Amino acid sequence: DSQIDDQISVLNNAYANAGIQWTLANTTRTVNADWFNNAAPENAQQTAMKEALRQGGGADLNVYSVGLKSGDGEGLLGYATFPAQYADAPQDDGVVINYSSLPGGAHAPYNLGQPVTGWASTTLFRADVMGTVTPLATLLLRKVLRTAALKQEILAQLQALTQSVRLLSCVVTPCSDAPSDNFMDYTDDSCMNDFTPGQAERAASQINTYRL
Repeated sequence: DSQIDDQISVLNNAYANAGIQWTLANTTRTVNADWFNNAAPENAQQTAMKEALRQGGGADLNVYSVGLKSGDGEGLLGYATFPAQYADAPQDDGVVINYSSLPGGAHAPYNLGQPVTGWASTTLFRADVMGTVTPLATLLLRKVLRTAALKQEILAQLQALTQSVRLLSCVVTPCSDAPSDNFMDYTDDSCMNDFTPGQAERAASQINTYRL
């Protein structure tokens, strides 16, 4: 419970300048090893999990905490749906997150709660500072063919991209001066501290258009 409370605080601190306030509506705990280990974008375990557990409407954001331990989800910090998808598939809406990236989790340096911040923004308004990187990373993993070689090649490319961004933002320059300190960027949690004014405006517009 303390991790959940801390995560809500992280979200509210991150979204304060965007005028968005998060309130915990409910917490459910479900024991299902298949969902925990194998849920991944568009697979049967994710579909079953969301159909059984999803609550609320457009004003609610469901966050599913799982292990992402195997299959197409193996090694991911999380993933999310996009704003325009809500109207056609509201049951699929939401954020799936690696449980170890919650505040105080074991997934350092991504364990201060910012993965939820970033993926929530993808679901709400998707306006990341790196242009096509977020949809590229998500769609490649969602559409990848079931061949181990191709999957490993794509994951290696994404890992190299992430490492190069981390090198730019957290090693070459201090985090406070880095160009990639945005909550929708790929960098260490400790380097993330803002949304742009344009992202804040887009958040309000996209929420009103697609969710309310």
